[in-house]
Amino acid sequence: KVAGVAGKVGEEAAEEGIKATQKTAGRAMGEVAQQTGEEIAQRGAREGAEESAQRGAKETANIPHKVVREASGKTGDGVKISSAVQKTNIHKVKTIETSSIKNIKQVLMEGRKRVYTNLSGNKIYWVDQNPKDMEAIITSRLASDANGSLLEGQVAQAVQETGLLRGVGLKMERADKSLAGDIDVLTDKYIIEVKESFGAFKKKQFLRFTDPTHPDYFNFDDKGIIYYIGDKNVKSFHEQKALNLLESTENIIVVYDLEELKGVLLQ
Repeated sequence: KVAGVAGKVGEEAAEEGIKATQKTAGRAMGEVAQQTGEEIAQRGAREGAEESAQRGAKETANIPHKVVREASGKTGDGVKISSAVQKTNIHKVKTIETSSIKNIKQVLMEGRKRVYTNLSGNKIYWVDQNPKDMEAIITSRLASDANGSLLEGQVAQAVQETGLLRGVGLKMERADKSLAGDIDVLTDKYIIEVKESFGAFKKKQFLRFTDPTHPDYFNFDDKGIIYYIGDKNVKSFHEQKALNLLESTENIIVVYDLEELKGVLLQ
């Protein structure tokens, strides 16, 4: 009887031992599997990163050569691009020159004078004015007995109030010091031509602002043109032709009073 009880206890103990052993083995296998999975993931990440780095290095090395090849050609408007420096760092490539389609901008400084070479190859010179210069010219114009000069002074003063004035009564000279024309009032965006009436309009002068092929063209920055007309009444066939030409020409604005002018400038 005692032996039977002992045998039963032994069997139960054996079963518990087997269960414990299976449980321990399962946990051990799980830990091994987790560790193996982590190692595989880490190795894959390392290999993927190395492969990406190698591919990126190859692509980066090719970038400057591509830029240099493209920079050796011309822009769409036929203006040659400045040479690029072949470096491994793309940010070291020199800036490409830009220009207007109509007008190659080449304005240099010689002392206080600006020098512009137009499409005809002719050089136009004018003095670069500072605020004191402009103030002195405006004061002189406002004190003038000539209606045309007085009107120019009033227009320049109105532009000065906007903070946009860059020049007054600029004399545009050829290389031989002869006068190519003048700019009544200048801003960064506009050349302002001041006329007492449409009767004072001159087509020859008009072309120097609007026709890049004109030998005396001096609209060096392809600015918009504002015609300020003191008297808007049209009194003759000549004046009507002048008005029609101005209104039909692209990039021309006609204004008749100072507030209207300020509104255009401040847009």
